Amino acid sequence: MQEPTLKEENSARVRGLLDAQHRRVRKALTGSPADPQVLDELATYIVAVNQSLAVLSRAGTPDPELRSVARLACTTVADTLTRAASGS
Repeated sequence: MQEPTLKEENSARVRGLLDAQHRRVRKALTGSPADPQVLDELATYIVAVNQSLAVLSRAGTPDPELRSVARLACTTVADTLTRAASGS
């Protein structure tokens, strides 16, 4: 967190882990009526929120605050999928 960038070998490892997490989330979204690009964006968003929550947790952020972030993220995902289902 203190370095502006990761060393190349660490960056490749982290990128691989993030890509794997993205693929799992994207697979979980399969079957949604949303456009594939929207589903890809949602998967990226979910991975980003998940990683942010991990950092916040390690930094000692209180559970109620972490739960609030998770609740807002879930609402955002649900609203996006609902709009996609209704064609909006």
